Amino acid sequence: MKRFVKTAVLPSAALFALVLSTTACDVVFQGMNAQATDEWKRTYKLSDGGQFHLSNPNGAIEVTPSVDATTVEVVAARRARASSEAAAKEELKNIQITDQVTPTSIRIEVARRSDSGLHMGRGGREVSFKIKVPRNAAVTLETRNGEVHVTGLSGSVKVDSSNGPIVGEDLSGPVLAGTTNGAVRIQVAALHPEGIRLDTTNGAIDLKIPADARANISARWVNGGFRTSGIDPEGQRERRRFEGKLNGGGPRIELSTTNGGIHISG
Repeated sequence: MKRFVKTAVLPSAALFALVLSTTACDVVFQGMNAQATDEWKRTYKLSDGGQFHLSNPNGAIEVTPSVDATTVEVVAARRARASSEAAAKEELKNIQITDQVTPTSIRIEVARRSDSGLHMGRGGREVSFKIKVPRNAAVTLETRNGEVHVTGLSGSVKVDSSNGPIVGEDLSGPVLAGTTNGAVRIQVAALHPEGIRLDTTNGAIDLKIPADARANISARWVNGGFRTSGIDPEGQRERRRFEGKLNGGGPRIELSTTNGGIHISG
């Protein structure tokens, strides 16, 4: 784990899941390389305000609201690459996904391997997730390689990444998001009392908030600068730092990057 995301401790309780699964496999070739794919599908029930946690080493993650207040739907597209059809199929079998489920918590984890899993000669593995959760679920996402996109949630959103952008749209809960290599772009429909914290090392930060939101703003950067549009916060700006208040002050907004600009718009 990196800067912001804390792993939730799951309570011990009886499993509560409706399981759907497919294991069909197809193989395609790309030049000298073979690829094998399949899908892992699950449907769960989650109580009001429950926690959803995903840990996925390699692959994109997309999270959107489910059609009702209790259903979680997970579709994982597994892909393995190798130098032959047989090797790709074998590599696919080694992509393990586990779940721990209670009425209040769902934790899904893609097993990590000793090497990065990205070298074609040794076999490569990737799992891309499309997930639907109740709008007010508390969501925690961890990945090393892959874009994360979260839309339309009112519960807390925590994202910890290493390589890839983080995008959030139409959020109204607290947001804590950090990556090492990638931009962070967040748009909130409302500013939650617990505020927003965004961090990246190599990438820009772009935050859009309601123009009438009240906030205390703290921004730090090394190479890139700081600017606002559509809002007019009052405060002190230094060479690599801004501390100020928007509309008299309110929930805290903390933004930090090393190589990239920071932009807040209303």
